[in-house]
Amino acid sequence: VMLCSSVALSLFAQDKEAILALARMGMPASLILMELLNVCDWADDYMDDYAEKERNQFVPMPSPEELETVRGILESCAFAMWGSAQACISPGGGSISIKDMHTFCLFVLDLCDTLQNVGTTRHSCAGALAVLCSNREIADKVMADAPEISVEEEAAPDEDEPDVRHDTARTAIQRLMGSTLNASQEHDAKTGKKNRHSSGEKPQFKSITTATAIAALGWLAYHSEEPEGELSLIGLHRNKLADGGSISTVRGTLETWSKPDGGGREVENVGCATIMLLCTVTKLLPEKDVADVVWCLEKVYATNAFATNWACAGIWALARTPAHRETLLRETNVLMALIEVMEFWKDKMVLKKNMQVVCLIGLYAIAAMWLLMTEPEEKHLQRGLHVFSEMEDSIWAVFPGNPRGVDPSSRPVPSLRIVEILVELIQMNITGPPQAHVKEVAIGFLWHLVEKDLGLEAHAMEQELVVPLHDIGINENLPTSLRLLSLNFLQDLAQNAPNIKIMGDHVLVEKICVNFISSGIPELEERGCQGIAHLTGCNPATKAVKVSLLDRNTARLLVAIIKRDEYLPCQRFALIALFNISNETQCNVEVCTVGLHTLMGLNWKLEDEEALWLTCGILKNCQANPANRVRLYKAELEYKHKMVEIEKVHQEKVMPKTRKTSADRSEKKSVDKAESVIDEEERQQRELEKLRLLEDTPQEKRTRAEFLIWANKEFQNK
Repeated sequence: VMLCSSVALSLFAQDKEAILALARMGMPASLILMELLNVCDWADDYMDDYAEKERNQFVPMPSPEELETVRGILESCAFAMWGSAQACISPGGGSISIKDMHTFCLFVLDLCDTLQNVGTTRHSCAGALAVLCSNREIADKVMADAPEISVEEEAAPDEDEPDVRHDTARTAIQRLMGSTLNASQEHDAKTGKKNRHSSGEKPQFKSITTATAIAALGWLAYHSEEPEGELSLIGLHRNKLADGGSISTVRGTLETWSKPDGGGREVENVGCATIMLLCTVTKLLPEKDVADVVWCLEKVYATNAFATNWACAGIWALARTPAHRETLLRETNVLMALIEVMEFWKDKMVLKKNMQVVCLIGLYAIAAMWLLMTEPEEKHLQRGLHVFSEMEDSIWAVFPGNPRGVDPSSRPVPSLRIVEILVELIQMNITGPPQAHVKEVAIGFLWHLVEKDLGLEAHAMEQELVVPLHDIGINENLPTSLRLLSLNFLQDLAQNAPNIKIMGDHVLVEKICVNFISSGIPELEERGCQGIAHLTGCNPATKAVKVSLLDRNTARLLVAIIKRDEYLPCQRFALIALFNISNETQCNVEVCTVGLHTLMGLNWKLEDEEALWLTCGILKNCQANPANRVRLYKAELEYKHKMVEIEKVHQEKVMPKTRKTSADRSEKKSVDKAESVIDEEERQQRELEKLRLLEDTPQEKRTRAEFLIWANKEFQNK
């Protein structure tokens, strides 16, 4: 009867809504769980008693059929407890008190000492524990510090009250993991006799029970101040769990269950995820625990992508702390382990199978190496590209970057291989956002490495780094942040003279900058204008660069940006770039042709002194070329005439029609005032030049040409 009832309960407990319906009727899920626990406790005691009688050869012995019936009751009620636990954490389920929670944990501890085969009972109890620990409120209760008790209570404890002064949940979880470790051995190591824990137990439940018990531990470690962001790295109970030796316990389970052929995958996944959470502790871990994390990575990286991801994330979390970083480098071979991981997984990032997880392996491995190869007091040394520093011969100069160290003796042994791996990642074909993110972190780390060591920079250039960076910059399908980073790195490499020969001058940087200013994306446009301002500033090959840029229609694109209503940093950089280009005589005719009217229009309305200075400077550079004088003169007259028209319209709106005569006089004064800007001598000179350049008939042109040829010969003879 008890067996049939317990089986019925196990089926009933699979329906969470049915249990919640009972809770609404006044029977909370925790009450059902505790009633089931009483039956399980009775069945467990029965089996312990049976083992004792068997050991002492008690006569008469209960029948084996009765023992199997009790085992069935135990398994069914334990499974029903798992379902009741799920209802306890659901809204309206009634939760569970700390007293009941500790009673349940004490039963689990007792169950772990049972010598008889208990079938799936340990698995169900581990599942119930994991479910209960996934609830933050319950986890806070079971992980709370022990309450203070009086001397009288210590001397006369209540036998009916469970001992809540100890962390029974954590102990029960670790004992469950330990009991499954024992159950994995078919024969007792000391006596050589068949292990009672293993007798009759299905093999698949051995590793699954271990994984489920680790999951309960992982849920206790999971709870943090916030579910996402930086605060998610601050666990509420991780320090306590780490103090209890949880990392070494999980490592022990991995050592038992992890197989070279990929066996024990569930244990590896949950174990490495739990270790990753415990690696975010805010206290210093023992050296053994730190070494255990690296051991886990070396154990799983060749067979299990998911576990490798968590193990790499754990090392990254440890490397965030300088003390742990020092321990990792001193006590383990962590860099070589991470290199082996990248060697194994880098080519698999382009495959569709598990692409997201494999790319996460790359992200965490690169981030961990980046932290491990950064000194604690070292600041990020990226050289900023200052757009200009001072005036020099009418060209806005650019300071070179900070000098990099050239002593290769301080270079870590694996640095060259790390550089090669990073370049290979940058060369990787991109099929989705995960690979783009990997490329972005790889470029950042490589930039950090080469800016400190010219030897590493030369090695990176030998690996054909430049063209992939260029391809990233001009690829419109990639994230803006990645494209910006590629240009920054490429332009930084161009500051080192030996790299210019490999890069083929500044052509690749030019292409990216022109692509940026024509993209229509504000961030890219600003960076493109800044890059062109840098290229056309203090650069030994400035003239060639300016001519090359004009061939790419750069002047017209810059003018289109300058035309915009608001004066933003993008327009500022565009004016600087156009100013630099206009300083070259061979280029300012094109600048004058496409930008004269825009620049003169800006001159009338700009209030920013720097912008006004720049527009005047561009016009002055254009004026210095005789080929631009007529165009400038005509434009000036047009704008003066426009100003007169504007003044006239303004006067007509303001003054009454009856005072038309006065308006006519005002108009005449305005014209006189505008025309008086040009002094009489300059006016006469410009009028004569204008007459000379008027369109002539073909006969007049031929006559003038013949006269000039004759006059030139006479001048040479004299």
